Amino acid sequence: MNTALGYEMFAESQEQHRWLEQLVGQWRVEQECMESDKKTLMMSDMVCRMIGGLWLVSENTGQSEKGGVWICIMTLGYDPQQNAYHGTFVGSMMTHLWQYRGQVDATGRRLPLATRGPRLEGSGQANYRDTVEIVSADKWLFTGEMQQEDGAWKRIMHSTHSRI
Repeated sequence: MNTALGYEMFAESQEQHRWLEQLVGQWRVEQECMESDKKTLMMSDMVCRMIGGLWLVSENTGQSEKGGVWICIMTLGYDPQQNAYHGTFVGSMMTHLWQYRGQVDATGRRLPLATRGPRLEGSGQANYRDTVEIVSADKWLFTGEMQQEDGAWKRIMHSTHSRI
């Protein structure tokens, strides 16, 4: 242990890191976004890889309805000292850095990730929950929800990832 830094400099992967390995590969993504009463369907491609067996990095690339290319990058790792998964999400279409924290649920198939960021309508902040759900070795889901003022969760996006 590097005592100057207070943590293990060359950590070894654990069971929780191996959970993330299920997402490694090339994926075709069908994504549905809900804005007010309008639903938009987009197709994109995603590549997920591990860095050092400890971090998952995913890069999702697609085209908007207006023809512009967009890119989103998500990182996910597990910190045994915090006993939590954590990570980040950035997109070429937004300026906010989303920071995740979560735990795999009792089923062992779902990883809900809590985050906080700007409200979609642009006024103030809101709680968000993005959930990774493993369906099979060749399919996983990603669902984004925003907490409403009454405490209820509203789905704002959903995507299905199919292995290429």
